[in-house]
Amino acid sequence: MDQDDKVLAYLQGHMSEQDRGAFEREIAGSPELAAEIAALRAAQSVMADGAPDMPADGWARLSSAIAASEQPPANTNRPMRLTLVQAACVAIAAVIGWHFVEPAVFQQDAETFTPASTDQDIAALQIVFAQSASMGEIAAILAEVDATVADGPGAMGIFRLTFADAAARDQAFAALRARQDLVEEVLVD
Repeated sequence: MDQDDKVLAYLQGHMSEQDRGAFEREIAGSPELAAEIAALRAAQSVMADGAPDMPADGWARLSSAIAASEQPPANTNRPMRLTLVQAACVAIAAVIGWHFVEPAVFQQDAETFTPASTDQDIAALQIVFAQSASMGEIAAILAEVDATVADGPGAMGIFRLTFADAAARDQAFAALRARQDLVEEVLVD
């Protein structure tokens, strides 16, 4: 049995009379062991008696503070039907308001507005310019053929050009294919 086990058994009274006598002789011969036993006995008596000046534990203090409070709890537990009625009124007001606001905000001009979901015949070409072509040369050739850049250049250097109609696209296609110094590839989109 190690020293800590002996001290514990001694303080709890679990030693035989013979072992107790031998351990008390050991305590008398060691001032450090005697001081340790004295400190443990003092702690044991404080724990058994309880400290009179110690504050009440946390839960008891919290309970007494809540009981002493004169304010009602924040949640008054209103009936759910009032909340549902309020939510329904807000939803109805939003729908009615949207019917008045939507036409004013999203006015559609029949000549310029076309939904993306409709089929459209857009005259377009896909073109890859030569790496040696400068931006000035590219701008000049696009102006010559009256093209608008709709997209690009993409990751592979492809531009998408749009035209007023299919005839303008076909004329631009022929003109761009003839410019092999600036154009590597032209495809009808």
